[in-house]
Amino acid sequence: MERIWRWVSPSTLVLALLVAPMPWIEVHCTSKNQAGETTTLVMTVSGLQAAVGGVSCNGKSEINPDKASGWMQLYLVIVVAGILLGYRMRMGKARCVALSMCAGTALVALGLAILFHFGMMDAVKAALQTPAPAPPRTRPGGGGFTHWLLIVYSLHLLSLVTVAGDWLWLRWPRPNLPDLAVSSP
Repeated sequence: MERIWRWVSPSTLVLALLVAPMPWIEVHCTSKNQAGETTTLVMTVSGLQAAVGGVSCNGKSEINPDKASGWMQLYLVIVVAGILLGYRMRMGKARCVALSMCAGTALVALGLAILFHFGMMDAVKAALQTPAPAPPRTRPGGGGFTHWLLIVYSLHLLSLVTVAGDWLWLRWPRPNLPDLAVSSP
C-alpha cells in the first residue's frame, strides 16, 4: 500500500499542471461605438497564457511578454518543483513538508494571480477601445472564472489532503509481527 500511496500526492500536482492550458478566466465585454453598433468581445486566459502574457480575444490569441503575470510564472515553477520533489524524495517527514509547502505556496501564488487579474486588465481596456466583430454564440456581458480554475483549486486542496494522508501513514503504528519460519518437508 505504501508504494501506491507514494504516487498519489504528486499526481494531483501533475493533473493541475495538465489543466494549465485550459481557459481559466472568461470575460465578456459589450460596448457601443459612436455609430451605435454594439460589439461583444470574449476574452479568455489560461494558466499558461497568463504566465507568458497571452490572452485570447474572440478566438485570436495574442502574446505580449511584457504583460506576463509573475505570479503565474511562480505558480508554474512551484508546481513543477512539487512534482519533482514528490516523485524523487523518499517517504518521510521531509517529503511531507516539501509537498505541503509546494502545494500551499502554489495556492497562494494562484490567489495572488487572480487578485491581480492574471495580467489581463490592460488587454481588456485595449480591446474595448478597438471594436471587433462579435463571435458566434456569445453570451452578452458577464464572464468570470471557468470550471477549469475550480478544478485546479480542487486538485491543490486534494494534494494537501493526500500529503496529510502521507503524514498519517508515517505516524500510524504498525504491529510488530514475528517472522514466520517456513519449513519444507
